[in-house]
Amino acid sequence: MRTRRTLLRPAGVCLVLALAACGAPGASEPGTSEPSASEPAVDANGLLTIDGSVALTCGGGTAEDAFPASALDGQLQPSDPAGLEAALDALAAEAGMDAPPALQGTPASDAAWFVLRETADTALVAVGDWGPDGPRGPEDMSLGLERVDGGWKATGWGGCRLMPALAEPWTFWTALGAPETSPDDVELALQVVERSCTGGREPDEYLHEPVVVETDEAVTIYWTSGYFVNDPPADDDDLAWTCPGNPSVTRTVTLGGPLGDRTVLDGSVWPAEDVRDREVDPSHF
Repeated sequence: MRTRRTLLRPAGVCLVLALAACGAPGASEPGTSEPSASEPAVDANGLLTIDGSVALTCGGGTAEDAFPASALDGQLQPSDPAGLEAALDALAAEAGMDAPPALQGTPASDAAWFVLRETADTALVAVGDWGPDGPRGPEDMSLGLERVDGGWKATGWGGCRLMPALAEPWTFWTALGAPETSPDDVELALQVVERSCTGGREPDEYLHEPVVVETDEAVTIYWTSGYFVNDPPADDDDLAWTCPGNPSVTRTVTLGGPLGDRTVLDGSVWPAEDVRDREVDPSHF
């Protein structure tokens, strides 16, 4: 199998992961320490992984929000299942018709849910009908909880659009389209639209270089953008952006050979989507 990779911005990973090898006092030399279980690492394509599985989030968060794609099999065992069930039942009673549909009128002990991530203080569960590609319908949700007074309490819930976790702060994914492709293409003309609210700015100076992964079956493109050209201002807690719709720009990616019958995949979502002959509607972002 032929694989070509164009890698992107590896230096920023230390900012997010705070791994020991990034220069903490007493740290071992880079490359000599192995990540412990559940500690995010970075694969050859610059993507975050957890226990060797791609790190995913609902909507494109960073490492602290992530869970491994392997958790989608529903086999992660909670440390306190009875406590989580009690919290889900309490949520259903308090929220009523606003609660996740899978919890309405059904005790948590009989409802469809499983754990995606659990730490000492927080948990994220999948509620409803989920499969290996994530939620199967709009009523299937993710639900966050936190520990309170020795138990659990729901903190928020909603739909979940699975995306790979982002390796750098103040970064977000772009949506890609490839409206016109042909088997002879060595250069792909891509439509690029920032996914986050940006106040409708022109994206040119904020776009990072893409990561392009080529195999015999597909060309997968990972393209991110930044909130800032350089470092965020000191008062970044007060920053806010409006969402009038983001401009679309066209960018070109050069391949290692003709496209042929390979798919063109947007890697910003999970699973990656074929974007051949597809245009992105900027008003969706």
